[in-house]
Order: sequence, then structure tokens, then C-alpha cells
Amino acid sequence: MIILGDKVKKLRIEKKLTQSQLAEGICTQVTISKIENHNNIPTMNILSKICDRLGAEINDVCIVEGDSNTNYNLFKKVDTLCNQLQHKEAYDLLVSSINEDELDNIHDKKLYYYYVGITRLIGFNEFEEALHYFNLELILERSSNLDFVDVLVTNSIGIAYDSKNDIKKAKVYFDKSIDDIQELNKVEADNFTKLLKIYYNAAKFYSKIEIYDKAISLSDIGIDLLQKDKSYYMLDFLYYEKGFNLLKKGNKKEAEEFYFLAIACAIMNGNDNIVTGIKEDIKQYKLTPYKF
Repeated sequence: MIILGDKVKKLRIEKKLTQSQLAEGICTQVTISKIENHNNIPTMNILSKICDRLGAEINDVCIVEGDSNTNYNLFKKVDTLCNQLQHKEAYDLLVSSINEDELDNIHDKKLYYYYVGITRLIGFNEFEEALHYFNLELILERSSNLDFVDVLVTNSIGIAYDSKNDIKKAKVYFDKSIDDIQELNKVEADNFTKLLKIYYNAAKFYSKIEIYDKAISLSDIGIDLLQKDKSYYMLDFLYYEKGFNLLKKGNKKEAEEFYFLAIACAIMNGNDNIVTGIKEDIKQYKLTPYKF
């Protein structure tokens, strides 16, 4: 993704804001200077707040190389629905809004195939259909460098095999997705949420096969990233995952702390399914409210 620093500067001037005024409460003046003069991309959280202050959308000031970003906001809505575990609604929105035959760039095709695959898998439990779309993404022409969507699809194939209880095959893909993350040099703003999904999905799988320490470690990586970004995105999922694995290791008191954090974030994010799951665990494992 490329940020158009001159466009940010133009919008700032139109709003009669100095760099310091635009940065206030969001980031440093130096960050704004780097955006405007060197096209440096901040985190998605910072970029979103800057755009809000400018009265602009992210795709107004950013482009994907070779991409018009026509479908940026749509994919963002689909992603939000998936994060809220509303995969059927996400699928309906996607296929009613996009004609696959009219997609004219690699980036949009990759996202389309990924989202169709994951919504068919999670929303409709259609294993073969999901694998078909994941494979369509994997055979697209690609650069020599790893792409976050490629890694996310590898991770999602792990989810697909896990849904069939084919643990051996699932582990191959989860292991590969975590290894591939290490090859990525940096996290661009547009890829931040995808990175978190990879860590969370892998943590959930390793928890299932009772590799609790690895599940906790991956949850911690995601939590650390979010805390540095000052973001609440997926914190409920990651806190819940860490709490559950601590519980399985016998660390009930510490687990209660993370269950408390998870339900607070879930309520704030409107993730009713997470709230329900936490309440069921609290009842099943006889957890007591966390006390500061």
C-alpha cells in the first residue's frame, strides 16, 4: 500500500491545520511530516484517526500499487463482519456487491478469493468450496515477495483441515503460516489486522492440540502488537484465548484476569458471540470475577 503524502498535505491545508494540530492526540508532528514528505505509512489505527480528522476515507489518501482501491471500503466492511463472526452476512454483502469477472487487479482478486473462501468455510461449513477459492488465490500471479493475503490463505487452509479434524494436515499449514510471518520485513498499515488474525487462528489451533505454551506465546504477540498500536481490535479474542490456555495449564487466578479483560473488550466491540462464550466458560469452570 502506498500513501499519498501530497494528498494528506492538501487536505490538511484545506482544513487550515498545522502539522502539529493534525497530529495532536494522535501521533507526533514528525509522523505527519514523514507522511507528507516521504510517504511513510503509519499504523492503521493512526492513519484512520488522521483521516477522520481530515474528513477523508483511507482510500482517499492511499492506493495499492497497480490498484484503484475501488473496493477498499467494501472489503473493510466484509472484514468487520467476519471479525464479529457474521460470516453469512459478510458473504452475502461480498457476492451481492462484486462481480468476480469484473475484478481487474491482482490485489482485489486475492482479497475476493480469500473472503469468499473463509465465509463459505466458517459461515456455511463448505470445506471443498472454501479450498477451491483458497487455491484460486494461491495460483494467482504473484511477486517474488510474500504477501499478507498469501500467508492468511495458508493460515485459513489450516482452519479448513482443522474443521475436518485432519490435525496432521492442519498443523502443516499453521506451522507454515507462522514461519512465513518471520520472512515479512514489516507490517504495513493495511496488513495489520491480517497479521493479528494469523496469530489468533494459530493460537486457537495450538490450544486445541494442547500445545498451550505456544498458544499463549502467539496470543501475547498479538496483544503486544495491539497495545503498541493503542488499538482494541481483536483484543477480546486474544485475551480470551490467553485466558483459556492459562486455565488449561492450571493457572486459574491469572486466567480470571484475562477473562475479565476479554469480556470487557467484547462488550465494547459489540462481539456478542465472544461474550456468550466467556459466560459459558465462567459457569463451566466456576471462575470468579477478577478483583484488582
